[in-house]
Amino acid sequence: MCLGAEIVQSCNGLICWINYENDNYVRYLNPSTKIKSQSPPCFYHPWIFGGIDEHCFTLFGFGYDHINDTYKTIAIYCDPIVKKTMVKVYELGVSRSWRDIQSLPFFPCSNIDTYSEDYGKFVSGTLNWLSLCCDKYLVIVSLDITNETFKEISLPNVVTTLDYIESPKLWVLGGCLCLSYDFNKAHFVLWQMKLYGVIESWNIFLKISYIDIGPYYPRPLFMWDNNEVMLKINEDGRYIVYNHRYDSLKQDLD
Repeated sequence: MCLGAEIVQSCNGLICWINYENDNYVRYLNPSTKIKSQSPPCFYHPWIFGGIDEHCFTLFGFGYDHINDTYKTIAIYCDPIVKKTMVKVYELGVSRSWRDIQSLPFFPCSNIDTYSEDYGKFVSGTLNWLSLCCDKYLVIVSLDITNETFKEISLPNVVTTLDYIESPKLWVLGGCLCLSYDFNKAHFVLWQMKLYGVIESWNIFLKISYIDIGPYYPRPLFMWDNNEVMLKINEDGRYIVYNHRYDSLKQDLD
C-alpha cells in the first residue's frame, strides 16, 4: 500500500483500502497470495446533488456476502448541504461497474476529519453506520450485504439524543457491534450489543474517567476472549488494557 492509504476493512484476510488523495479507485490485496486488484473509478462529481465540492464526502464499507460467495464494496456519496445520499455497490470479481442501490433512510452522522472511523462496520452479514434521524436522534442504519436493503437499529434509550454526548462512533470488538462516545467531557463510554439486532442486549461495557487516562478520546483496538480490551489513548503510542470482569485498568503499556 502507498503513502496516504486507509484501510476500509479486512474480511477473511482480504484487505480493502483506498487513497482519497491520489486516485478514484478502491483497491484490494490478498497478503497471502500477493494478488492485487482494483474497482472501476468510484468517486462522484458533487454537482449530482447541486452541492459544493468542499462539503461533499464519501463513506465506504466492505463485507462478504456468504449467500452469493462474493465480496461487496459500498460507496455512500453524501451532500450535507441538501441532505442527500447516493449509494453504489461493486462486487469484486463479478461486476465491471458500480451499480445503484437504495439510498440511506437517514443522513449519516460523519466526522469529516476522521473518515477512517466512519467506514461501515461489518458484523453478522451487515454493514453499519451511525445516522441522524430528524437532525437530533442517533440511530444505526444497517445494510444487509446480501439483499442490499437498509433497516434501522435502535441504540440504548439513554444515548439516542445528543445531549451531553460527543464524538459517537461504531466499532466491532469481539465479534460484537459497539458504540463509544464522550459523555459530558468527563467519561469515555463504550456500549456492546451482545446479540446483533437484539436491542435488549445493549450493555455498558466500560466507562472510564478522563482523570484516569488523560484528555484524549480513546480508540478501541482489540478485544480478547477474556473480555479485556486494548485502547489507544493518544497519538504518542500510549495504550491501556481494560478488564471488564474486574473493572480494572492496566496503564502505560509500550
